[in-house]
Amino acid sequence: MKIPIALLASVTAAIAAPIAQGSYDDYGDYADVPTPPVGNPPPPAGGYGSYGDYSNVPTPPVENPPPPAGGYGAYGDYGSYKRDEAKKNTA
Repeated sequence: MKIPIALLASVTAAIAAPIAQGSYDDYGDYADVPTPPVGNPPPPAGGYGSYGDYSNVPTPPVENPPPPAGGYGAYGDYGSYKRDEAKKNTA
């Protein structure tokens, strides 16, 4: 029973397989095809110009939140990560 199913699957795969394209010579010439219009808006009246020099512009203040009450070192014991590291270090 396995052989007819395998044979049927092989024939189906061979029929469904794409046929490779040998060359692109028969696709034609696109020299006379007009390009589609692009709907970009016109540039501004003065052009895009330069964005200027930002060297004298102060940076805006950033309001950072205060650190947590226990500091940043109180993240816990990392559960099994420390156990795995302990096993690795003793081995």
